[in-house]
Amino acid sequence: MSHSSADAYVIARPRIETVGKLLRDEYDAGALILGCAGMGIYRVWLQDLLRIPIIDPCWAGLGMLQQHLEHLKINSNLLNNKENENGFRN
Repeated sequence: MSHSSADAYVIARPRIETVGKLLRDEYDAGALILGCAGMGIYRVWLQDLLRIPIIDPCWAGLGMLQQHLEHLKINSNLLNNKENENGFRN
């Protein structure tokens, strides 16, 4: 018997809801981190349901990468400007 991705979505939601409520209510979780890339489709729904932050590690990783690249760009620009002020060529 084959299941579609829509079937998997419907099957997974009750379990995710149950575990999410348990972690929030019984273990005082102030935020939850999703367990794998495939769970990203549940983030908004679960955050609305539980009223706590739900973190998708894939998106969090991309955000960290973006910040790192911006930091590198800023440092590179500062270095280039300092070299120019001292008469060095780029």
